[in-house]
Amino acid sequence: MRRLFPFAFLAFGSYAKSSANESETILDRSLRGMFRISFIDKETLNPKGHCTGFFISNDGFGVTSSYALENKEHCKIMVKTYDSREFEAESSSFENVPGIEFIIIKSNTEKIPLTKNEIRDGDTAFVLGLKDKYPYFNEVYITDTQQPFMRKKDGNIKTYRVIKTTPQIPKECVGGPLLNEAGKVVGVVINLEHGFGASVPINSIKELNQGTESSWAVVKLWKSAREGLLRIIENKAN
Repeated sequence: MRRLFPFAFLAFGSYAKSSANESETILDRSLRGMFRISFIDKETLNPKGHCTGFFISNDGFGVTSSYALENKEHCKIMVKTYDSREFEAESSSFENVPGIEFIIIKSNTEKIPLTKNEIRDGDTAFVLGLKDKYPYFNEVYITDTQQPFMRKKDGNIKTYRVIKTTPQIPKECVGGPLLNEAGKVVGVVINLEHGFGASVPINSIKELNQGTESSWAVVKLWKSAREGLLRIIENKAN
């Protein structure tokens, strides 16, 4: 695991096989699309937690781990972009998209591109997270693309597929992207289990979704979730 400070030497762990130049290129390109989330208690104004997220559009639409935001109730969600701009954000999650929280701010943003390709067991990947403005960036291996992941909610246990990666992944990477060797997003890191990463595959939530109108799932999930969050912002402004 590497915590990279400005002008720090880029060192690689025992799993690394990509060159330093390739990794630095992926890091530099991806950082522009990253953000840090803080959720602030509306009454006390005390911070209740932090996590990483990243933009998937150029107009402020992003994603993070819904598990990292489980305590967001009665909180104001603040987003700080990598270039130090701060915004109040809106968020929403969907029952049929477990593990993912959708975030939106009203601003132009850099995005990290999504892959159209499936990742395979044994592939090299990268994880990226933020703490303050310091990036945590590490090369990992994909150990299982069909790992069952169980989560208990409201007394019910739900199981879905995640991508499992080698350790050690720092907690700062939860909510951040799982990147392939081309620097494109293959998954969202939603949780850590003993240092191993669990990521929701990005392709599993890019498909057409037949949810109800109340969940905003109308054509594609990205479009419908974004439009729903924009409506919340517009209603607040009015």
